[in-house]
Amino acid sequence: YASETPVVDGERVYAYFGNVGMFTFDLDGNLLWDRQWKPVKTRLGWGTAASPVLHGDRLYVINDNHELSFLTALDKETGDVLWRKDRPDEQSNWSPPFVWENALRTEIVTTGSGKVRSYDLEGNVLWTLGGLSSITVPSPFASDGLLYFGSGYVGDKRKPWFAVKPGAKGDITLGDDETRNDHIAWCQKKAAPYMPTPVLYRDRLYVL
Repeated sequence: YASETPVVDGERVYAYFGNVGMFTFDLDGNLLWDRQWKPVKTRLGWGTAASPVLHGDRLYVINDNHELSFLTALDKETGDVLWRKDRPDEQSNWSPPFVWENALRTEIVTTGSGKVRSYDLEGNVLWTLGGLSSITVPSPFASDGLLYFGSGYVGDKRKPWFAVKPGAKGDITLGDDETRNDHIAWCQKKAAPYMPTPVLYRDRLYVL
């Protein structure tokens, strides 16, 4: 499978194939480095789809699967593993990580069926949130100081979409009857899509 979108920095092309690894080429098509790992099982054999994210001199790669999920940071010049954090309570997800540069700090946000987790740039968990649907696909994004994410698998009753403020810490999960708290600006519990990522335009969120 080749579902992941490559990323470029003007000098190199970084192509990620979740069950094979990362392959980096110069603009003449020469392989510069690769980082491969053992193939793993995914839900119903669907494969992987979470694209890599480039930020500064690092590539952030997530691989949520049915054996051992992980988030890792790679040196973009060499492919060296800078750190890796296992995610043992996550299974197959298809949402890419998102680097959120907000007014307080820079975070790596990962959505998941078990929990949404935000990490600092060294892989330490800053905050978590539970309550997404059992399959997670849409990409997180940010605008005007808020972080947006959610999931809405068609077979679930839970289809929440969240807007989160900067500076959260610890477990910020909402109660069953809550739609906001100190760190969550709002939650619309039936708004999230299954596959496509919503679009925010002129203060309106468009969801397919």
